[in-house]
Amino acid sequence: MRLTSDQDRPLDPIRIDGMVDWENYLIQYEFSTELFAKTENRFGAKLMAYGCVEPGSQGDKIGLDTLYLTAGSDYNAAFKQGDTLNSIVLIQNYTHTYSLSEFDPISTYITQNKEGIRNDQFILRLAQPPVSTGKYAFAITYILNNGDVFTNTTSPVSLSVD
Repeated sequence: MRLTSDQDRPLDPIRIDGMVDWENYLIQYEFSTELFAKTENRFGAKLMAYGCVEPGSQGDKIGLDTLYLTAGSDYNAAFKQGDTLNSIVLIQNYTHTYSLSEFDPISTYITQNKEGIRNDQFILRLAQPPVSTGKYAFAITYILNNGDVFTNTTSPVSLSVD
């Protein structure tokens, strides 16, 4: 995705052959959850909030152990292929405002979701430019505190540093 100045549509998909300024490149990540009730009430209905973090509406008790973004190729002098980029990644929980001032360090999201996943959508942004204009891809790894691991790799994107 790329950040635009359009108020009605602040994010646009990047065309496969398109180029985007590195400062406007965003990775939007969404996942779905399925809740399963452990018990039924006396009327035979299942109570979906049974396993939630207190007070009962704060997401499942399975939380986030860690989340990291890795470089699919050499990114800049400090980050080579396979390196974890978390120290230069900023995150924003999905909202309808895409202000650059609303991005936080990735550690904030991890802390907020330790006891249970509360935010199933977020946007990642890189805080440092790549070494040069070129194609880059990134792998996102999402590890739950029950040991489940989810990995997704972005499509290569042409980032401009000019």
